[in-house]
Amino acid sequence: MQKVLLFILFIVFSTASFSQTISGFVIDSINGEPLPGANIIDLASKNQCASDSKGFFRFKVHSNATISVSFIGYKPFSKSIQIKSDTVISIGLKIASTTLQEVSVSGTSSANNPQQVTYLNSTKITKIPSMLGESDVVKMLATTPGVKQVEGQQGFNVRGSSQDQNLILYDEAIIYNCSHLLGMYSVFNTNAVQNVSFYKTGIPARYGGRLASAMIIEGNGGSMNHWDNHASIGLLASNLSFSGPIVKDKCSFSLSARRSYIDKIILPIIHHYIDNSISDYKNGYFFQDFNAKLIAKLNNNNKLELSTYIGDDTFMLSNPKNELSNDLKWGNEAASIKWRHLFNDKLSCSQSLAWSRNFLEYKVGQYMYTMDMKTTIQTLRFKSDWLLLINDNPLRFGVEAMKHTYNPNNIDAKVKEISLDFGKSTTLQALESAAFIEYTVNIGTKLSIIPGMRYSLFTQLGPYTSYESNAVGKTIDSILYASGKPVTTYSFPEPKLTASYVINGNNSVKTSATYNVQYNHLIPIISSALPTDMWLPSMKGIKPQKAIQIAGGYYKTKPKYTFSLEAYYKKMYDVSEAAGTMLNFYDSKDISTVVAQGKGEAYGAEISFEKIVGKCTFGISYAYSRSFRTFETLNYGKTFPTKYDKPHDLSITGSYQISKHWSISSLFSYTSGVNLTMPVSRYFIQNNIINVYGSKNGYRMPAYHRADVAVKYILTDKSRFQSDLTLSVSNIYNHHNPYYMYYIISGSLKEYELKVEMQKVYLFPILPSLTYNIHF
Repeated sequence: MQKVLLFILFIVFSTASFSQTISGFVIDSINGEPLPGANIIDLASKNQCASDSKGFFRFKVHSNATISVSFIGYKPFSKSIQIKSDTVISIGLKIASTTLQEVSVSGTSSANNPQQVTYLNSTKITKIPSMLGESDVVKMLATTPGVKQVEGQQGFNVRGSSQDQNLILYDEAIIYNCSHLLGMYSVFNTNAVQNVSFYKTGIPARYGGRLASAMIIEGNGGSMNHWDNHASIGLLASNLSFSGPIVKDKCSFSLSARRSYIDKIILPIIHHYIDNSISDYKNGYFFQDFNAKLIAKLNNNNKLELSTYIGDDTFMLSNPKNELSNDLKWGNEAASIKWRHLFNDKLSCSQSLAWSRNFLEYKVGQYMYTMDMKTTIQTLRFKSDWLLLINDNPLRFGVEAMKHTYNPNNIDAKVKEISLDFGKSTTLQALESAAFIEYTVNIGTKLSIIPGMRYSLFTQLGPYTSYESNAVGKTIDSILYASGKPVTTYSFPEPKLTASYVINGNNSVKTSATYNVQYNHLIPIISSALPTDMWLPSMKGIKPQKAIQIAGGYYKTKPKYTFSLEAYYKKMYDVSEAAGTMLNFYDSKDISTVVAQGKGEAYGAEISFEKIVGKCTFGISYAYSRSFRTFETLNYGKTFPTKYDKPHDLSITGSYQISKHWSISSLFSYTSGVNLTMPVSRYFIQNNIINVYGSKNGYRMPAYHRADVAVKYILTDKSRFQSDLTLSVSNIYNHHNPYYMYYIISGSLKEYELKVEMQKVYLFPILPSLTYNIHF
């Protein structure tokens, strides 16, 4: 044990100091915002690195250095400098001209950056065709290998994991549902996004609580030097944003608002001109969101940031003839405050306090019956994150604490004035905390490693009633826990290690091994694309989810293109599924009767190539992946593929600058079909047809594929006013991708004429869209 500790101490505190160090920030020359993921290389020594999420970089150089910096969408920068001691510089990049603009789909980090991270900014997000004229963060990530989004479903899946296993932070606030309109839009307005850091492997120790990935979004806070306003008018939605200085060089703000008008324009047209059969129904749908952020530079060492987000979807369906009414509303609310402080050039910290809430409310009524169902989760989160440079290597450490409040399934149902008993509604409470540390060690110029450790603690709090049962399931005792009293406590160390070895200046191999723990569980109430799932804490009868992931790959980074080849294996424990109906959740004395837990396994290989410079740019990514689950109480204990097990996933993106005013972009995607549980035989009892279902998720729907094309014409390109018109066509060849399938049985059993037909329901046929954008 002593030898192991000595080895760890040697790795952590040893460095190679044979040359000088250059460090600094890469920023936008106009608004001063950091540019994460910029590639910085010393042409003399061939050493290179990538700027982090704050635009910061640091690496070793010789006394005579020629620094070259490149970043997607900006003009390259190079400068020769004489270095006699450690030097700090700031590099401001200018936006590239339209005809030479670089395009990237993923924007991965440079060769010798141990962290396998994808960086995005608003420039990159708008470089692929968007469905119905709206550029989108999640759809951009879905073009990278290993990230999948099911059409018509909420959220996204990463490397064989469920949607709830992705950590999504918007200005430090947790976002629990990232989708509008059945996944057609994400909740993140591109105008409100400054940059995105996405980890699908080697998740740093400072981010925890999820098994699959971490998506860290920093909101747009506006420039302290100039105004940047944007308006967009599309067929289904429009948005408006304002940002700029309040006090020059001292304070800036950003406001963004977006709303769809399907309920105001599209549905009335459908009712009147297209489908008279639904004229008896009054229905409507719209989504809206609002972002605001304020940044105050108190002095050179202190910065304060305030951020807020409000967004929701509303669906209404009613028929006065049969007194039917349906109202469904879901969404997110978030607010945060963050203080950044620079003590000196070696030590800095950021302190944040964030609150977020995810909610769903469903009201239905017909004749004398009414039902109101609510489910919510809200989190108050504090984080203290510190950065200390030791021998020019960054050491990050800090603590995190969260208070979770769950209201999983609050049901109020009546027949006339008589209340129906669905069990007592309960509010569940839990505390989650963690301490983390990670250290980047550069051993020579070839090897970089980041050992990290996260120790997490989760406690379920009262009020809560725990029931004890005997061998036959009969309740024999109960324990009442008062408000604030600990009920169940879980704690786990979560070790992490990432490493990178640079073969030469452009080629490297990277590897990572992580152990992650997740204490929250998303349990589906019904099988639906709507967000009718509920969040539950780890508690008595529900263990935390855990995963071990090992990944490694080869990476090549050149000025004009990037290439990567990566493989991974993931083993999961105590993953959750619904064991039955959730409506009687509160009546269940044994929690295991409504929540099943088992094991999971996922593995795959991913390949990606991107040409990122020039008039013609393109990217190709392919992933082969499998994902399985095993539950003792489901599918007779046999292993089955998950719904999102898709062996083949292919994305091809392209962009061509035809002239100064005209450009065209395209996207083609192909994935294996979704898995379903379908009947394999039928029999008859008293003239009733009884379906016999096969193994869980034993039927795979036809493959999904779609091509999108967008043509952009720049109307005006002046320094203070730009405008463009974009025509986009989603699913240009109108392929019918099945959303779900069911059977229709017709005929008469008595007359020996019985016909069973499979029916497919399709979403999103060919969808043209025209969008007008202005920047001023």
